[in-house]
Amino acid sequence: MYVNIGIIGTPLTHTLSPIVHNCFFSATCINGGYTVFDIKDSSKLEKSLDFLREHHFVGVNVTHPYKEKIYELCNDYDKLAEYSKAVNLIKFNDKGIKGYNTDIYGVDQLFTLNNIKVDKSSIIILGAGGASRALVTALNKYTNLDIYIANRSIEKAEAVANLSMHNITAIPYDKLSSIDSDIIINTTSIHNSDFDFLNLGMNIRDCAIDLQYSNGLTPFLDVIKRRYPHLKLVNGIDMLIMQAYKSFNIWTGREFEFDIKYFKINVIKL
Repeated sequence: MYVNIGIIGTPLTHTLSPIVHNCFFSATCINGGYTVFDIKDSSKLEKSLDFLREHHFVGVNVTHPYKEKIYELCNDYDKLAEYSKAVNLIKFNDKGIKGYNTDIYGVDQLFTLNNIKVDKSSIIILGAGGASRALVTALNKYTNLDIYIANRSIEKAEAVANLSMHNITAIPYDKLSSIDSDIIINTTSIHNSDFDFLNLGMNIRDCAIDLQYSNGLTPFLDVIKRRYPHLKLVNGIDMLIMQAYKSFNIWTGREFEFDIKYFKINVIKL
């Protein structure tokens, strides 16, 4: 039996997901492959899912900008996807499409693997899309947090804020100057030319996290390093790998051990 899985989203030019999952296939001796589907027109999503089912795909990952849109096309959910209203993994079954959110597990693992103290901290979240929904949901397991979620659309920020069990405030970007925080987390895909709001003079004490990843600093972390040189900088590669591991387990039912430090250095060369 051949296991077909993959990823849908756009743009996907630089995705490392095929490397990660194909290494998981090798580690488990499962005959399968991981395919990239760069879908630029959201109106084609439903037909694309029909195509994948017809060609015997077990399921696919879902990335920017479709995590919320795909949620609407599922007819069943795991508890975390249902709560967050965002899906980053689907699995086809006889009854339709089940949506999952393994980003939440990935975020939690990112905190653990990088020794980030989350409890009793103040956190700024940039962006209010599907990744932000997963992040806010993941933060519900921690205690005594003050959270600020900044977004161009205050309505979208307020909708994500409603997922939180903590003291959380939705604000526009131009209000960030009044905020002191321990941690700032970028969930957007915007580029460094759009990070002008970081000049507003907010105080960040400990750590900057970008849920995007790259070989080296992401555009966001590059800006942060120049303006806040004292901060610990963390990109999203650990989140990528650990949500992928959880996804692979859901699709195949296989669990296995691997050394994530060795994996980053020797497999994906980061």
